[in-house]
Amino acid sequence: MRVKVLYIVNAVADYLSDSFLLGLMKLEDIDLFLYPGDKEILYAENKGKFNVYGSGFTLYFGLNDRESHSAYEAESMILNGERFDLIIFSNIHHQFGIYLQHEAYFKKQRLVFFDGADHHSLFPYSGKYWRKPWSSIFPRLHRRYPYYKREITPDTVRYLSYLIMPRNVANKINLHKNVRTISFSIHEEKM
Repeated sequence: MRVKVLYIVNAVADYLSDSFLLGLMKLEDIDLFLYPGDKEILYAENKGKFNVYGSGFTLYFGLNDRESHSAYEAESMILNGERFDLIIFSNIHHQFGIYLQHEAYFKKQRLVFFDGADHHSLFPYSGKYWRKPWSSIFPRLHRRYPYYKREITPDTVRYLSYLIMPRNVANKINLHKNVRTISFSIHEEKM
């Protein structure tokens, strides 16, 4: 049985989400849908169109064939309320607008969130969101769904209290059970 996966992508380079996407593309029993568009930086035909230091450590410009369904197909399925087996938000800091736009639809689906930001805080607890009033009403997705975060430190807990909590207290508190660590990978054939 083939698994239908909707992968929410960024238009820009993102080592965590892009390395994971390349891994998904290698799995045979997956119907992969990219939304809101294709990941152009992965394809050889686009080399020179993007400025990525060192070609992203072999991540970028290596694909020749398009191995996913079109964004149009994905959007049509969302608007028609069709189910996916899994929906992955590859970088919630850049994709929260998509979540809000289709929140009623996404609430009925199986979701996973990646947070590859170069910062200790979970979304929306970093300082840049403190100055935005809407962030106080944004759903705390790490409490509802599996949430994979890079750079988890004791300060991650402190940011949940807007840095009010002392470090010695934060060191004794665990994050929510849905928060899990994740890190970069380089695919074996690229080594």
